[in-house]
Amino acid sequence: MLHTSATGLFHWADMTPQQLQTRLDAYLAAEQAILVGAQDYTIEPGDGSRRRVVKADLQVIREEINNLRLLIDRADASSSGARRVMYVR
Repeated sequence: MLHTSATGLFHWADMTPQQLQTRLDAYLAAEQAILVGAQDYTIEPGDGSRRRVVKADLQVIREEINNLRLLIDRADASSSGARRVMYVR
């Protein structure tokens, strides 16, 4: 089943925990690349204008990392039969 998050990125609820972890690893690598300067660059064509090109949005990447971690936690909990206790006020 394909779900869309608030960020517009996709979650694959049918994926195995290993597949989710592989995807999480890719997002963590993307986050690291952004942190060392791969997020954007500026083009100056020589006519006095400038154009900023954004290759990745750190906030969106981090939201997807959090979403994937939640999916992995849920998959792990359901496969182990663990129950989650939730307190409501």
